[in-house]
Amino acid sequence: MCAQATSFFRIRRLTLGAYDPKGGGVEHGARVLDASSCHHRPEVIGGVRESEAAALLQAFFVARR
Repeated sequence: MCAQATSFFRIRRLTLGAYDPKGGGVEHGARVLDASSCHHRPEVIGGVRESEAAALLQAFFVARR
């Protein structure tokens, strides 16, 4: 959903921290921005402070369970 919104709103650059191999739509999974129906492909910069971002997400979901 977020990857598609990035395309719809024609965001120039997408910077992401932690990858989501199971449900991601940019680098893994659906690869929304690589679809032929996607008319805008932003520059994607992935893995920025990846270990810190992953730790934040893990802590968040541990607290939710």
